[in-house]
Amino acid sequence: MNEEFDILELIMTLIEEELNIPCYFMFCEEDLVEPYVIFKINNEKETGLFDNENICERFSLEITLWYTQPRDTLLYKKIKKKLVENNFKFVGSYDLLDETSNKTAETVRYFGKLMDFTYTHFIRE
Repeated sequence: MNEEFDILELIMTLIEEELNIPCYFMFCEEDLVEPYVIFKINNEKETGLFDNENICERFSLEITLWYTQPRDTLLYKKIKKKLVENNFKFVGSYDLLDETSNKTAETVRYFGKLMDFTYTHFIRE
C-alpha cells in the first residue's frame, strides 16, 4: 500500500460526485448554491504502533451541511450513510444557524447540521 492517500479527495468524491452535493474544503468563495457542504480536518495522527512503526493514520473531521429549505434537512442522513458505508465512523452531530442570522425564524439565512466523523487509513497491513 504505497500509493498516496488523499482524505480530501475521498470526501469530495463521496459527497460531491456520488451524492451530487457541492462540497468545499474549509470555505467557499463562490456564489453558493444550496444545499452545500463545507468540511475540515480537526486532527490527523499516526496510530497503530507495530514493530516500532505506525501502521495507520486517524483523521477526525467535521462535515457541515448548510441549507435554507426544510426539505433539505434530511440530506445529512444521506451523507452520514454514504460515509459510514465507506468506513468512516460517525461520532455525533448537532444543529447550527448561520452566524450572520439574527436568530429569528424570519431572518435565518442558513440552517446547518454539523457532523463529526473519524476515519482510519491503514498505511501498511
